[in-house]
Amino acid sequence: MPFRAPGRPLQWVGMRSSLPLEQRVLHDRTPPGSGVSPFTAFARACKARLLQDLKNLPLPPAPDATLERHNVSVYEDERARSLLVVYAPTTTADKRLEFVCMTLLLSPSP
Repeated sequence: MPFRAPGRPLQWVGMRSSLPLEQRVLHDRTPPGSGVSPFTAFARACKARLLQDLKNLPLPPAPDATLERHNVSVYEDERARSLLVVYAPTTTADKRLEFVCMTLLLSPSP
C-alpha cells in the first residue's frame, strides 16, 4: 500500500490483517518542513484512514457484524515503524479479536 506525504518521496507500507482490507493510498496532510517525523506522519495517516470512520475496518462476513469505538485499540512502535489496530467486532454468534498491522517500509537509497 503506498503512503504519500507532502514534500517526501512515495513510501510503501507493509500490511497484514486478519480480514481482507481494502488497499488505498494513505495520505498525510502535514505541510513540508513542519518538523514532523516520517513515522508520526505515517501514524497520523493510518489513524485517519482506519479510525475516522470505523466502516474502514473490515468486519467478519456475518450480516449482523458491528463494531463500537470502545472495542478498538491502537498501539504504536516507532522503533519498529509499525502501527497495530486491534478490534473486537461483535455478532450474535460470537465476539472475536481482529487486527490490522501497518509497517512503514524503509525507502530505498538513491
